[in-house]
Amino acid sequence: MKENLTYEQPVVEYRYNTIVELNGQSVSSTNADITSALNIYYSSSPTLSALNQEYLRYPILQSNEVDQNLDGKVDQIEVNLQFPITAYESITTFRCFIYYNLQFNDKTKYVMDAGTYFTHSSAVGMSSVEVNGDLELRQKHPMAAKGGYVL
Repeated sequence: MKENLTYEQPVVEYRYNTIVELNGQSVSSTNADITSALNIYYSSSPTLSALNQEYLRYPILQSNEVDQNLDGKVDQIEVNLQFPITAYESITTFRCFIYYNLQFNDKTKYVMDAGTYFTHSSAVGMSSVEVNGDLELRQKHPMAAKGGYVL
C-alpha cells in the first residue's frame, strides 16, 4: 500500500450560525444586597431562540472574512458580538459555538461542517472577551484522494 502526505488549506466559510450563552449576576436596581442569577441566550436559529425565549437577547453581530495573502482562501474569520447589558448586570461566564463550512478541493474532495466552541469564566464581571485561535482538522486516518465530493 502506498501513502502520500499532502497539506491543503481548505476553503472555510462562516455559516452565520452562532449560539451564545452568557451567565452572571443581576443586582436589584433598588437594593444592592439583592442579587439573582443572570442567563442571557442568543442563537441565529429561530427554533433554538424560541426554546430559550425567556433568556433571549439580540446582540449586534458583525463578521468579516479576511484573505491576508490574497490567494482566494479565507485566512481569518472575525466575529464581533455586542450584547446590551445594563449597569446592574455582571457577566462572569461566556460560551459560544460558531459553525463553518469546510471544503477541500485539491487532491481530496471533501465537504464538511465544522464548529468552534469557546468558553471563558471569571470570578469578577467581564466587560469584553477576545478569543484568537486556529481552526485545525485532526484526523486519525488518511483521507482518500480519489473520487468526487463526500458529504
